[in-house]
Amino acid sequence: MSLRGRIAIVSGASRGYIIENLTKKFYESDPDLWDKFNNVGLRNHYFCVVLGARIMNKQGRGLIVNVGSPGGLYTLFNIPYGVGKCALDRMSKDMAQHLKDTKITVVSLWPGAVKTELIMNAVENSKNGLGLDNINTLFLNGESIEYSGKAVVSLALDPKVHTFAGKILFTADLGHKYKFKDIDATKFKRDGNELLLKLINFFGEARLEVS
Repeated sequence: MSLRGRIAIVSGASRGYIIENLTKKFYESDPDLWDKFNNVGLRNHYFCVVLGARIMNKQGRGLIVNVGSPGGLYTLFNIPYGVGKCALDRMSKDMAQHLKDTKITVVSLWPGAVKTELIMNAVENSKNGLGLDNINTLFLNGESIEYSGKAVVSLALDPKVHTFAGKILFTADLGHKYKFKDIDATKFKRDGNELLLKLINFFGEARLEVS
């Protein structure tokens, strides 16, 4: 978000080419899939944050939200997607180290299953949806795109947001912390995050610390 040459928030996510490669083995997909996720998505994240951080550093503060995914920790969708999301979490952590003496906060935000237009069109209009019943159900009961937006706004309004610098934050956890619900009044459960947290702690990556 930019106002008269000033930037308050930089937030980014890459959609990529998930649907058409969802059930394919990596060797069945075009190798250019790597570039579509990482030369476009991951590279653009880096460029946007570099340029945004320069402006934020001059103005003295700012919030950078990189939209990650559990796919960075375990297999999800396809290999280029997972590798890119893993790299994005590492990038967020390292950027936070570089910015630790500033008032610029970098975090990695992990939404749950998100009901994007692309995903919902595949689930509702395709014969087999996304190809797997459990995945179809997961997305049908998932988060709206606005839910992540509420999480970002809540972080931006928190005067203590810098305590989260370099960490992975779950949208559902932030919903509980800041007491916001989805646009249909759904309050998502935090259940299911415990295993992910144990894995994150085991591998020594950024930790979630939301009370």
